[in-house]
Amino acid sequence: MKIQARKHWCSIKRIQLFVGLTLLVFASNSLMADWFIAEKREDDYGNFSVQSIFIKGSYMRIEQPVSTFIFDVDVNRLTIIFPRQRVFWSGEYDSLALSLFDAIEAQMSGLLARVPDTIAAEAKAEMALMRQSLTQSAVENLLPDSTAVIQRDSVKEINGLQAELYEFVIRHEVVERLWISRAVKPYAGLSLRKLNNMMRLFNKPSLLAAMRGSDVWLELLQNAIVLRSEIPASSGKSRMQVETVKEIEIPMNFFLPPDDYRPAGIHEIISIMMGEDDPIGISDDTQNTLKPSLPGNRKQTEPPRPAYQNIIEKP
Repeated sequence: MKIQARKHWCSIKRIQLFVGLTLLVFASNSLMADWFIAEKREDDYGNFSVQSIFIKGSYMRIEQPVSTFIFDVDVNRLTIIFPRQRVFWSGEYDSLALSLFDAIEAQMSGLLARVPDTIAAEAKAEMALMRQSLTQSAVENLLPDSTAVIQRDSVKEINGLQAELYEFVIRHEVVERLWISRAVKPYAGLSLRKLNNMMRLFNKPSLLAAMRGSDVWLELLQNAIVLRSEIPASSGKSRMQVETVKEIEIPMNFFLPPDDYRPAGIHEIISIMMGEDDPIGISDDTQNTLKPSLPGNRKQTEPPRPAYQNIIEKP
């Protein structure tokens, strides 16, 4: 009788252990869901651009009309794909940052010799700010004391999700309004601080860019999503709005370059990014869409068709 009771107890413990492991796996899968986000950016003059974002764990893929960026955040690795040239580069972010900055400095030194002193001084100041923003471990050091992220008593529904209004205020002036929802958490498995450090290279240094990289903002966004933003300006507003956000299944090979694309060296990729190597006649306007960036003015472009459109279109 005691032996049967012990066997029965052991069976119960095995079942409890199995159920516990099953629940643990299920919970982990729920927290680490794959996400698809489609964004549209436009201004008061009718210019617009679009980008598609795919997230799986510590991976993020950003697709734009003429380029794709893949961030492997945990290992600080970046892949850049140019579909028109059918080339890609993949390597450590730091090596690209150093090479690209050296190339920009070399290009700027030649240009500055042919412009008025006032313009040259402004360009040198911007280069110094860019170098500082790339080397600073804490971007808050670039911000003035009169800086704040303020939550307003305002809620609106965007794409069926409730979003709260926040404002970036610098020197008592609202520089951006953002509507944030906590109903979905696409960045929960991704280190936004590491991602922001990798994306500094592709964003023009500014107080607003530093604000978006501040600890207080990244901690808020870690378990939320910006559904809409507005940047007021004397020349008119620029806006970003999320058109779609949903969970999907993304295969891991989607975060690899295509098998039939040619690997390019770092200097060739930098030449393409800077518009110096132009075998297919990319215009200056198109070059502006080569990188993942913050809301701003863009020329009209055809929306990109993601490679896994059939996955996105699943209900």
